[in-house]
Amino acid sequence: MAFWVGIINTRKAFDIVVDAIAGWTRSSFCTDSTCVEVATFGDSIAMRDGKNPNKPYLQFTREQWDLFRIEIVRGTFNFDG
Repeated sequence: MAFWVGIINTRKAFDIVVDAIAGWTRSSFCTDSTCVEVATFGDSIAMRDGKNPNKPYLQFTREQWDLFRIEIVRGTFNFDG
C-alpha cells in the first residue's frame, strides 16, 4: 500500500484569492453540497468539504494526489463491513 500525506491548510487571508482562481469543482454525480470539492492551483491539488468550504482544506502535491487516486481504485479506502 502506498502512503500519502496531505497538508492541512488552515484558512488564511490569501485563501480568498486561492478560492477565486482555483475553480473548485465537484463530481457531476453530486446532487447537493455533501461532496468533496477539488481544485488545482500552482503545483498543488486541494480538496475540501463541499458542506464547509470555509473550513481548512487538504493540499497535496501532484505525486501525492496520484497515489491517493491509485489507492481509491484499488479499494484501499473501502470500509464496508
